[in-house]
Amino acid sequence: MQCNTLAQMEIAKYLELYDIDKHIAKIREVYRHRRDLTIRTMEEEFPEGVNFTRPQGGLFAWVELPVGVNAREVLVESLKKKVAFVPGGSFFANGGKENTFRINFSNMSEEKIIEGIRLLGGILRQFV
Repeated sequence: MQCNTLAQMEIAKYLELYDIDKHIAKIREVYRHRRDLTIRTMEEEFPEGVNFTRPQGGLFAWVELPVGVNAREVLVESLKKKVAFVPGGSFFANGGKENTFRINFSNMSEEKIIEGIRLLGGILRQFV
């Protein structure tokens, strides 16, 4: 139920040698920039009727499609263009919300974020 002792010792040594607070400050700035770029690009590329959050923290934006549009069907088309997201229905234990999805903006370069959102916007226009 816990991390093994050797791993704990390695992590403790790492934290002793490196400035974790400096690293966190750096990655927060990187993620903030990627979030802002994602939101701006979604504002430009997503069709009317598609809503999304403007997160104040975290690594994801939540997207809501018009009622009746199934995010899993959108995902099938998106994957053909190598664009992925997580359908939102799986986040609801009681079902529903199949018209939602979660998009991660933390792990792609700026160029790939723009390209992916543009491709996804084109796909969404086919469904909305």
